[in-house]
Amino acid sequence: MPSLLPTVLLTLSTLGLGLAAGRATAGVDGAPEPFTPGGYTFEIEIEVPAPPAEAWDLFTGDVRAWWDHRFRPDCVRLEIGRQPGTSFVEVFDEEGNGAEHARVTHAVRGELLRMVGPLGLVGHGVEIDAHLTFRPAEEDTTDRTTVALRAFVHGRVTEATAAAVQGVWKHFLVDRYAPFVRGR
Repeated sequence: MPSLLPTVLLTLSTLGLGLAAGRATAGVDGAPEPFTPGGYTFEIEIEVPAPPAEAWDLFTGDVRAWWDHRFRPDCVRLEIGRQPGTSFVEVFDEEGNGAEHARVTHAVRGELLRMVGPLGLVGHGVEIDAHLTFRPAEEDTTDRTTVALRAFVHGRVTEATAAAVQGVWKHFLVDRYAPFVRGR
């Protein structure tokens, strides 16, 4: 006699999806609001007084000393992960409440760091692909690094969003991170 288990599981699964779909649309007011996705890119380049590996280390890990845009000013942890699959996270309290700002997708110490996420624009339909490279400065010294950011911003993007994101990254790199590296 054939087993009825696959048929029962399929029926329960289909029923569950139907119920979930019903719950998802129950009580929705109005029609969906369409938007036209857009995007842009920009680049920022700075030079810092540290070798590439050290500049990379100072950009990752605990960034509370120089990253000043947070959901909670008194967060207990604010760090950019150093391995693929880790995150740029802000942990609000000892209970573990917090936010993931971005996911680290590519990390090579002293060379590059790529992160993808809303980076503070949670709930706005905007994603940022931040590609940072760390390379020896043009004059090929061992104690200076050129840090270059190439950002790709996509989703529900307006000109105002574009200008704001570019301005905030300039603030992070020029006004906060570079002086932090100089003062270490």
